[in-house]
Amino acid sequence: MRFYNQKVVMYATLIVILIMISEVGSYVGLMLGKQWFGDVRRLTTIYEEQTDRILQLLDESGESHREVLDPKLGWRYRPGYRKGDDVINSQGLRNTRTYSIRPKAGILRISAFGDSFVYGNEVGTPDAWPSQMEQACTKLEVLNYGIGGYGVDQAYLRYESEGALYAPDIVLIGFVSDDMRRLVNVYRRFSDDREWPLFKPRFVLQDSELHLVPNPFPHVSDYLKIIDNPSLVTRVGNNDEWYQPMIYENPFYDLSSTIRLPLAVGIRAQRKYFSHNGIWENERLNAHSDAFKIQVSLFKKFADSVYYQHAQPLVVLFPAKDDILRARAGKSTTYELLAVELAHLQIPYIDVIEGFAEKSQVPVGNWFMPGGHYSPEGNQIVAEKLLNLLESRVPQCASPYS
Repeated sequence: MRFYNQKVVMYATLIVILIMISEVGSYVGLMLGKQWFGDVRRLTTIYEEQTDRILQLLDESGESHREVLDPKLGWRYRPGYRKGDDVINSQGLRNTRTYSIRPKAGILRISAFGDSFVYGNEVGTPDAWPSQMEQACTKLEVLNYGIGGYGVDQAYLRYESEGALYAPDIVLIGFVSDDMRRLVNVYRRFSDDREWPLFKPRFVLQDSELHLVPNPFPHVSDYLKIIDNPSLVTRVGNNDEWYQPMIYENPFYDLSSTIRLPLAVGIRAQRKYFSHNGIWENERLNAHSDAFKIQVSLFKKFADSVYYQHAQPLVVLFPAKDDILRARAGKSTTYELLAVELAHLQIPYIDVIEGFAEKSQVPVGNWFMPGGHYSPEGNQIVAEKLLNLLESRVPQCASPYS
């Protein structure tokens, strides 16, 4: 009996040692693998941060953040917001001035919808390309409807609700390749668990037709319920391409690094190598993915809607830093197949990478801020390309940078 007890103790000790080795090894693996699959955090940590950020969003007395909740779009920017030279006017547009309902005679008016590359994140209002265009030509007004974090779906919905209000002659919608992932997302933190806890509408394709899935949590009262029960967010997982039930519905996920490491590796590998519906394929946007098909359908719907309002649509393709580096290396941009599709459908577009390509001696880093958005010089390239495009309509607006 004594010998038996010794064996039990020995085996139990061995199991504990193996578990400890596994835990230490897995923890080291998680630390070393951050560059490949990101920072893998416990679900309790994710939920605690979620609650803290919801409280910040709902703090109506604080005006340190631009975002305010919007029941239809998910969020928008606070009218009248000002922080340094980052200014949003009383109409919810990025500018220090306000606009008349209709432009004065002889003025060409453009409405610009899109994400942070339209808004001009990381630079002040005067340095964003819509403002630079206005400064370069007094015969031009560029209304900046950009909102950071928007997908083209939200930009389109904002155009549908506000686009005709100020009678634009041209309506443009911006696109950068990172936008694509947002089209199949309804909760930003499912895509990146360090994002703000914001919900959004999305479109799905059914029988080749776009159908709107409304914002699942449109009211402040919904956010208050999430504070009380953080796991309520899992209810919208079925409509989100980035939702991972193996994380959010796994009761053992927080217990062990040995559980989190293989899950992190498996999720990353599945998305990169085994998913035929992934956003990326061979370092380009995957033309066979649901997101790509939704994107193309949205651009077509946008163009048809703008034409119906007797205005001119324009899709603006913004290259990220990697796109410019790829072009300099003789490779195609990540969004090349999307440009091909736009041309095939005869949807007017401009790829502003041409403006960057013309200045091949300039270091690419000069055009970007630390967070990946255009610097004042990068915004100037965009303004220049668009001014050159408009020269035939408003000769006075020929680019002063040429």
